[in-house]
Amino acid sequence: MKIAVIGRAPSARQAPVADPEWTVWGMAWAPPPRWDRLFDIHSRRLRAGYGGSGYKLHLDTVTPLTMLHDPLPHADEYPLAAVKALVGEGVLTSSVAYMLAAAILAKPLEIGLWGIELTASTEYQRQRPSVHFLLGVAKGQGIAVTLPPGCPLFPNAPDYGA
Repeated sequence: MKIAVIGRAPSARQAPVADPEWTVWGMAWAPPPRWDRLFDIHSRRLRAGYGGSGYKLHLDTVTPLTMLHDPLPHADEYPLAAVKALVGEGVLTSSVAYMLAAAILAKPLEIGLWGIELTASTEYQRQRPSVHFLLGVAKGQGIAVTLPPGCPLFPNAPDYGA
């Protein structure tokens, strides 16, 4: 199994959504063109800010859906205890981190990230280290990691001292 975690940055257009070898995971508030699972990690209060009742109606129709807080009746509950046992505390700083940790828990052969750059000097600055850590956990567990060409998560820079 291969899991593609897809965000909204421009490289999302390169994601393998047409390739049946990839299981496609996306964020419920910004779904990719094809998905096998969507995630909403936000509290009910924050979900209301994503378009109010329109977003609630959207969530009512989305399947499969994984939610952390106040899951809807048709949604799966996020496996928080199992994820924390695997990666520890203080790592789940974004929807991407939650999705990446759940992907590691699923033990795929490969995890790919498309449309995830975390370059803006906003909340992404504090979210980026967790994604780096989780990619290291994935690699440490023997899971191949794929990033799109030019992905700024790991700039193509020479090794120090080389």
